[in-house]
Amino acid sequence: MLDVQEQQFLMPFESALKGVCRILELGAKKYGMNNWLQTNGTKSSSEAMHNSMFHHIAQSYCGLLEDEESHEDPLLHATTRAMMMYVIRQKGIQHD
Repeated sequence: MLDVQEQQFLMPFESALKGVCRILELGAKKYGMNNWLQTNGTKSSSEAMHNSMFHHIAQSYCGLLEDEESHEDPLLHATTRAMMMYVIRQKGIQHD
């Protein structure tokens, strides 16, 4: 565990990490807790995850600063999906 002084490198990311937590909370309310880990989820396949990331990155590229539904920055959505994909790969989960 890092001590307080060692944690200073995380400070620039505080708002982004809190934003990712908000996106995860919104998703849990809408789709169920950790539904993205389910192997039969329609929104949790590799294709769906990548499509979502590309969609949100394209929104950001086009200058959109706020997602219509969540009112959060599309980059937070893309970051959250990337983190989900990382966890899925690390856990060796194979989606249908």
